[in-house]
Amino acid sequence: MKKRKIALLLLATLCVGLLGGCKGTDSTKPEDSIESEKPTEEKNSDAFSFPLAEKQELSLWTTWENSYLEDPNEMLAFQEFERATNVHINYTVVGRAEASEKYGLLLASGDYPDITMGGQANYPGGMEKAVEEGVYLDLTEYVKSIMPNYVEMMNTKEEVARDCTTDDHRYLQIYSINGNDMGVTKERSFLGLVIRRDWLEELKLEVPVTIEDWHKVLTAFKEEKGATAPLMLGKDGFTTGNAFLSAFGILQEYYVEDGQVSFGPVTDGYRQYLELMRDWYTEGLIDPDFTANDAGLVMPFDYVANGKAGAGQFLSGWCGDYMRTGFGMTEEEDFYLLAVEPPVLNSGDKTYSNTTSTLTGVAAAVTSNCKNPELACRWLDYQYSEEGRVILNYGIEGETYQKDENGGYQWTDFVMNHPEGYTRSDAGNLVTSSMAHVGYYNWEAIERFDGSHDGDVSLVKDTWDKADTSRIYPASASMTDAEGSEYSTLYTDIETMVDEMTIKFITGAESLENFDTFVESLYGFGLQTCIDIKQAAYERYIERVQ
Repeated sequence: MKKRKIALLLLATLCVGLLGGCKGTDSTKPEDSIESEKPTEEKNSDAFSFPLAEKQELSLWTTWENSYLEDPNEMLAFQEFERATNVHINYTVVGRAEASEKYGLLLASGDYPDITMGGQANYPGGMEKAVEEGVYLDLTEYVKSIMPNYVEMMNTKEEVARDCTTDDHRYLQIYSINGNDMGVTKERSFLGLVIRRDWLEELKLEVPVTIEDWHKVLTAFKEEKGATAPLMLGKDGFTTGNAFLSAFGILQEYYVEDGQVSFGPVTDGYRQYLELMRDWYTEGLIDPDFTANDAGLVMPFDYVANGKAGAGQFLSGWCGDYMRTGFGMTEEEDFYLLAVEPPVLNSGDKTYSNTTSTLTGVAAAVTSNCKNPELACRWLDYQYSEEGRVILNYGIEGETYQKDENGGYQWTDFVMNHPEGYTRSDAGNLVTSSMAHVGYYNWEAIERFDGSHDGDVSLVKDTWDKADTSRIYPASASMTDAEGSEYSTLYTDIETMVDEMTIKFITGAESLENFDTFVESLYGFGLQTCIDIKQAAYERYIERVQ
């Protein structure tokens, strides 16, 4: 077996995490949750139960990347899940980079598997169009009649119920749901703003809080430490999560304030952000090559390790001294990346950030070629049962996990101290992966094994999770076919102009005196219609649960 390459580790970590675990969920149904009928005795008779008396098979297409295993069936958790259900899955796996192209070829062939995971996100026109055109099944009646575990989990929170259904209260996909040992809840932030703590200590500087503090610190990093890119940004001029933009009370694209949808780039706050970045760019406080280096997700390792950068965005598991102890990319004994909160204009101000949701972003859909959709739905539903959740998140009791005295689940030495010396993350990759199943993804289990280096991952996430997320536009809000067609026609030019002009304003290629003209041009392209469409979609989203 070969050691995992850094590039694959980054890709796998950014997906949604590699491992999870579960103790259970809060089954309390919110007062206004979507009504989903419980199976009746006739619908849920004793005639059906797992494991099946005779082996059955289903086919499943999914994205998959694992530097150790070629087939999800090689994973210990998946082998145990097959024993528990007596259903064998014939996987077709494709790499993430080729997923869109491969999915297009799958559609063109007409030879669909029973289930697809992830690929349907690329269906032209979305899932409602896919069902209308007969490629996928409407799963509403299956969900209501034979998927009690999924229904129960959806109805634990209004947000989950909204996200898992359509505006007309149908169920077209089965979504993977985030949670921890206590129940359904958003995944904690695994990506955020970091700064060189050792440099702060050496220069006798406090951790920056306000924009003014950051200016002082970045200037010191440039002048005293010789940093050529004191702060690193994405190629679009931001960090994922809008760490610095949120200081001005807005987000990069659409956001919601008091029920009203707004568009960040036409606000005064956006102009203030551009002025700030323009000044810092001129002063050499941000990476002069930010459009090429693209540090929006994660800073380039060489910039981090070699002292070119002093702050930017990084992954939780790589904070602390992991560049030295884990990756061996620096010999500086005091090297330390400290997780910090997004900056504010004035101490005590709120910060508004993009973050994770109660859904992992992975969903399963049953195709019209499926010969036994009832079996497919029951197999999917079992992933949300207590037994299924434990198996898919933890694997095999006594081998990969064990229960503690309080009934909780703990990793065994197979993961925590693998006999062949694999890291905890690599050993976990032999057990399970959220890329090949839906169900309940318990991100809390990752924190138990991801803290394999100096730097408490849980504390890192505590820091990043302090941002207010109330202004984030819900990702599950959807447009009608007519709205989508009109929106895509208008927004293409709007998006292009925003992307191009933002860079020009920051680098000085365009004077900020032309900002008002820029805003007028966006409205001339039909921005108000786009905002109105987003507003209507948001209001329908809210009305999914009343």
